[in-house]
Amino acid sequence: SAAATGAEVSERGAQWEAPVRILDGTHPGCVERHHGALSPDHVDDAWRTQTPGRGEHCEFDGRYSLVRHRGRYLLFARANSGHAVRHVQVTSSTCLECNASAWAPFELVRLPGVDPWASSGEKANVYFFGAQVSPLDKKVLLAVFPLVTPDTFACLGLS
Repeated sequence: SAAATGAEVSERGAQWEAPVRILDGTHPGCVERHHGALSPDHVDDAWRTQTPGRGEHCEFDGRYSLVRHRGRYLLFARANSGHAVRHVQVTSSTCLECNASAWAPFELVRLPGVDPWASSGEKANVYFFGAQVSPLDKKVLLAVFPLVTPDTFACLGLS
């Protein structure tokens, strides 16, 4: 159960429960182009969402953020949208420990002015989202994230 997952903390430290696998690298919508672009037949031109194919799997090689908001769990994970290009993708579910079919397909987070498919010379990297419910308005999510752009170099972003 969700209440039993996690760690029990005592004076001796934390005793973690056994891991529960909720997603794997073939989850629908997951973006992985770390080792170069996949063929165009894997790209949806409407938003250029790319799913792994031909032996490709999402690496899930970044920091995660999990938040419960409006009755859903939102899981933010790194999207490797090109060689040396990082962005953030999100999936959601009403059930934290359900199997993968209960989790929505991944979607890229949309940030005005940040193109996750830009060429390496124009790229902006968003490495992860530290998402949480706003302490000022429970209807709003906030995310703090490291952002690297060609014109501003490294900065801390808030959205």
